[in-house]
Amino acid sequence: MDGGVIRVDDCCRTSVGGVYAVGDVAEARQYAHLATRMGIVAADNATGVQASDDRTVVPAGMYTHPEVATVGLSETQAREAHEKVKVGRFRYGASGMARACGSIDGMVKIIADSELGEIFGGVVIGPHATDVVQEIALAMRNELTVRELAGTIHAHPTFVEAVNEAAETFLDLPLHGGG
Repeated sequence: MDGGVIRVDDCCRTSVGGVYAVGDVAEARQYAHLATRMGIVAADNATGVQASDDRTVVPAGMYTHPEVATVGLSETQAREAHEKVKVGRFRYGASGMARACGSIDGMVKIIADSELGEIFGGVVIGPHATDVVQEIALAMRNELTVRELAGTIHAHPTFVEAVNEAAETFLDLPLHGGG
């Protein structure tokens, strides 16, 4: 046990041979999507298919009004763990989709290495935040840089294009108002 949960490795193996643990019993972050991923990893390994997941990139959503979603490190955590941190923000007030929907309260924040552009985390506040944060999670999971994210064509108008706008602001190249 470790802090009230069963300790498992990246393959969801316990310290007992052939025994796996997933979800709420093996993870303090009690999210259905994390438990599902852990279950897939454990099932693969139990049936002889090598699989692992270090569980460092796990999006979280808070279904409040406005909706809030996060992934990775917070700005404070990033500054404690890394020397060179920069933030790119984009406010929904400059978003065509947010304006069209009448929901201009919100923003996207990308936290990354100021020189290399490695993405450490992100925050989204506003409509569809839990959907929008997935793009930041996908970029982190696949080790994309802020520059690569900014260089990706995004459909317009969408809420997700605010991620692109935050990346452009990070690069000091804002097109629509920035942070």
